[in-house]
Amino acid sequence: MSDSPTGTSAPPTQPVSFIYGREVITTWLPPEWAILGNIRPTYIKRVALELIRLHPDRFSEDFEANKRTVDELTDVTTSTMRNRIAGYVTRLKRVQGT
Repeated sequence: MSDSPTGTSAPPTQPVSFIYGREVITTWLPPEWAILGNIRPTYIKRVALELIRLHPDRFSEDFEANKRTVDELTDVTTSTMRNRIAGYVTRLKRVQGT
């Protein structure tokens, strides 16, 4: 596999197996492509996007502040769900800022 100008490897022409933790993963993608970012449930994305649409000035790039704001604006009962929504809002605000 040769490096492309972007610094990533070209996809292999046959499956590649590699060890990740205790598992052996077989994929057509090279190992650095197989471990991607987090996959968030649609519920988290939908709520986060709706909150940003309705209250764009209440959120910032600060996770802790966004966590408190999500707690105020929603009726989410678990801290895990609140944190995931606040984390996605924070990520969206950081991407908007760049």
